[in-house]
Amino acid sequence: MSFPISYEIIYSKRKSVAIQIRPDGQVIVRAPYGCPRSFINSFIHQKADWIVKHSAENKQRYEKQVQLKKDRPTLSDAQRKRYIETARSIFTQKAAYYARLIGVTYGRISIREQKTYSGSVVKTKI
Repeated sequence: MSFPISYEIIYSKRKSVAIQIRPDGQVIVRAPYGCPRSFINSFIHQKADWIVKHSAENKQRYEKQVQLKKDRPTLSDAQRKRYIETARSIFTQKAAYYARLIGVTYGRISIREQKTYSGSVVKTKI
């Protein structure tokens, strides 16, 4: 049986079969250890329309993001430094204003060039 959808199987300690479509459109099937390949093929065949649709959407979105990154101008070190100092000045003034307004103090303000954001903890002294 020739299969129109290529996919990678990742076996793990799980109880169900799941389909993951990565941002670049690659299809990953997650399955429990010992799950027969015939069952996975049948599962993929049942979900083929959904996979093709979402894989194409993800791939298109991914390619658009890659193109936007290529088109985005890079900042020189001088520009980067100027923007950071401008942001620091604005944030420091605003933090001082609102801290006085609500009667709290704050430690320091950090400006970082993070690629991702996963959360932060804010400590306030009252």
